[in-house]
Amino acid sequence: MYKIVLILLFLNILSIGQSSEYIERLGIVKENSFITKKASNNSEKLLNLRKNETVIICGEEGNYYKIKLNNYSYGYVAKKNIELKNVIKEEKYVYSLKKLKYNIKHILDRFNEKIINTDYYKINGNIPHLTLNRCYIEKQNLIVELIYSCNNKNKKNTVINNNEISNIMNQLIEVIFYKMIEISMISYRIDIMIKGSRYDNLFTDYIVYRYKPSGKTTGTLDGLEKEFKRNLQMSRKTKEIFKECP
Repeated sequence: MYKIVLILLFLNILSIGQSSEYIERLGIVKENSFITKKASNNSEKLLNLRKNETVIICGEEGNYYKIKLNNYSYGYVAKKNIELKNVIKEEKYVYSLKKLKYNIKHILDRFNEKIINTDYYKINGNIPHLTLNRCYIEKQNLIVELIYSCNNKNKKNTVINNNEISNIMNQLIEVIFYKMIEISMISYRIDIMIKGSRYDNLFTDYIVYRYKPSGKTTGTLDGLEKEFKRNLQMSRKTKEIFKECP
């Protein structure tokens, strides 16, 4: 259900899409097989695989895993011939955080690229920018830290107060929350920080978002969105957030 929410938000709000790439995992070859150039049994065969060999999986396409051959080339193997190496219990959260970090970076990179390449913002002196600082778990609370800054592309015709970008960026934060809650936790928090001064590397909180699921949803997309907005808490008033660049 959460993935449906993400896809809808990406397409309708940000139009930044969702990649099939993900953090690399090890796979074990179950039966003698082969790597093909494309995700098709009729595609050119690149390499033979023997039972019990290990492969590095870096994505998927339909019924095929995308296999890393080296730093520059890839191939495909039918999923039925590969068994994912189990992640032991002690590594579960470490792996989940790595995957979350990868996904959030991808979301932010696509968002920042979209904003910077939009004609409206090319003539606007303030170009908002979000980067991921870290993801961590503290007492069953999943925390994501983001850094909020501005790239000054043009000093002329600067729009100081901007409702449009405020709405888009708040919706972006909602998308990140929906990605976070794929990891089961008691509560979730997004800390957005800004640099205190251009002359040092000290950061201060710009806004803190907190979300604690109530567990009382209708099981529908609409119900999930209503439950999220009802339980989301913010350290600043909505009308103040992202209206001006820090």
